[in-house]
Formats: sequence, C-alpha cells, structure tokens
Amino acid sequence: MKIRMDTNQFTSVKLSNGVNANVAIIRSNRAKRISLKANRHGIYAIVPNLTSHLEIVTFIESRKEWILKSVAYFEKITRGLDPLLIQRGKVLFLGTPYDIQLVKDKLCYVILSESLRRMTVHSPNDNKRKKTIIEFYRQHTSRILDERVGVFTSNLNLNFNRISLRYHRSRWGSCSLKKNLNFNVMLSALPNDVIDYVIVHELLHLLELNHSKRFWELVKLNRPTYEDDRKWLRMYGPFINLP
Repeated sequence: MKIRMDTNQFTSVKLSNGVNANVAIIRSNRAKRISLKANRHGIYAIVPNLTSHLEIVTFIESRKEWILKSVAYFEKITRGLDPLLIQRGKVLFLGTPYDIQLVKDKLCYVILSESLRRMTVHSPNDNKRKKTIIEFYRQHTSRILDERVGVFTSNLNLNFNRISLRYHRSRWGSCSLKKNLNFNVMLSALPNDVIDYVIVHELLHLLELNHSKRFWELVKLNRPTYEDDRKWLRMYGPFINLP
C-alpha cells in the first residue's frame, strides 16, 4: 500500500477535556473512505488520496469522543513505563534502545553501532526494509538459540524435535505435541534474562504441555526470577514491533 503524509501532516482537534490532540494525516491510494487508527505514538487519519482537507477535518471533529477514549487508553497502558523503551523512532536489541536510521540503497543490510546506539537499515523500498530488519533479528535470534538451547536442554535433560523461527506480533514461543519448538524472530530484541526465560518456558512444556501449577513450579525451580521476566514481557512486549 502506497501512503504519503498530507502536506499539512497534522491537524489539531480540541477534545471535551480541554486538551488539543494532534492527528497525523496519511493519504493512501487504497483507502476507500476516511478512517481513524490509534497506537501508542498517536492518532492517525487514513484518507483517500483526493480527499479535501476540509472533509478530513470535518470527519475528525465528528470522532472527538473516540479520539478522547483512545488517547486516555494509551496514556493508561504506557504510564510508568521507561519512555526510552517505547519511544517512537527507536528499536530494541537485547533490551537496549537504538535510534533507527533508514537509508535508501540498492543493497539490503543493517549496521548496528553500539557506540552510537544506532541501527542503520539500508534497503531500496519499504517492503524490502521490513524484510531486511526481520532478517537481521532472525540471524541474531538463531545465533542466540544455537548457543543457549543446547545448554538448557543438557541441564534439564530434555530432548526436542526441531526449532523454527517466525515473525509474530505477540507470541514469543510455543511447543507442540510433536516436541517442535517455535520462537519469535524478534526474540533478540529482548533483554538476555528475558530471552532465557522464554527459552526455558518453552522447553519445560516438553514436560508439561500446559500452564498448570506443576508447570509454574518447574519454571520457578529453573528460573527463580521468572516473575520479573514475565512482568517485563507484559509491560514492554506489546511495544516491540517493526518500525
């Protein structure tokens, strides 16, 4: 889908609580009608390319109560979170926030600078950019799993069939009846301790394919800090996605 920001980019609407909310205007050649979307970064109006600015503003004014509820919801779920870990324009790698820089290039690759805390993504277009970033995380997640799964399975005296990697928006891992393990490509975005928790969690499903009391007892025995790891995932996991 080709999209472009409106030349005005934003319009402001005054809500019933007296707060002015900025709405980003995104024009799309596939949009059939105006619609509003919200996420932790703000409110967006997705509009057909030929829609006049007056039509956009009129529609937004008619949805002020929806905007108010959306703003309140995202303020609530981000309250108390470390702003650096959920800031727009940043990505996480091993739990550390990095600025992301996009460079148009014929070749696809990623340069990660730890000293500058910057991830530079080279790609020719948006579609290739997404694939390039996924491949970056896939390689690092694969390396981490190669290093750690063997150690944990040896310590726990467990055997599994195979491991696969997929990109998911919310699920970090799973274990099947056939003893196949599946992990999220984005696992390498998490802090090391949380990565270890996810790995141990799925490995222990080889013994208990459920979330019974017995299962959580096994998790606690092997990961005494598992509650802190789960808390981190609940708080920041929903904010880890592709830029």
